[in-house]
Amino acid sequence: MKPTVIILTIAALTLGSGITQAEEHAVHSHTHIGRNQDQTWNNADDNKLWFFSMPGTPGWPAWSEPLPLEPTGVIQNGKQLYLCQTLSCWHSGHPEHGNWQLGGMDPQTPPDWDIYLRRVAFDSDFFMLDSNEQPILTADDDSTDYGPDELALGSEWIDDKYNEQGTLGAWAIHTHTYFYAWASGPDEVFDASFQAVDYGQTGFEASDPYTMSFVTVPEPLTVTLLLAGLTALSRRRTKR
Repeated sequence: MKPTVIILTIAALTLGSGITQAEEHAVHSHTHIGRNQDQTWNNADDNKLWFFSMPGTPGWPAWSEPLPLEPTGVIQNGKQLYLCQTLSCWHSGHPEHGNWQLGGMDPQTPPDWDIYLRRVAFDSDFFMLDSNEQPILTADDDSTDYGPDELALGSEWIDDKYNEQGTLGAWAIHTHTYFYAWASGPDEVFDASFQAVDYGQTGFEASDPYTMSFVTVPEPLTVTLLLAGLTALSRRRTKR
């Protein structure tokens, strides 16, 4: 599907749902990116990126189960558009112990790291949009820096996040994205593999590739009954 068609479809969905982005984000969970996975300094993982809200690890919203893709009611080419309402944000790790932070505790000095999210491989009909509902990560990894397979996650100063010294105030990643899929119905599984890479002066080692799994779920009963009622009403009007 062409990006323009995707954008128009999502715009129609947003208008029809009555749900603002702010309301959606309020219930979404985060995928965190950090370093020093074992919390012990001066060994091999000190400068290697890792994701610590992966399936099966603390903080993952579904705890090793595929994330649900919910039906939107948008139909095109015989398939329905599904949206993950459970997950939307990529964020750096900021635990109080200070061992997983990327670094940066001076609000006047931007961090040396520059983290990108790389698309390794997506299943067919799975795609992502950014917070402005523009297509992102539109190609599988082609090993070209700054290409369509990568997304800059940026940085911002956040007063209430813990820095590497365990005090408040830190430079952080905070980027929202949306996860979508076109599917024929419930119980279709989609996998999306990612990698975190650093193009900054810190030169953190890239993370291991990791995979998120998503599964389409049935429409809520109330929606199903409503659609059935509308269909029946339309048939009656046609007969008349």
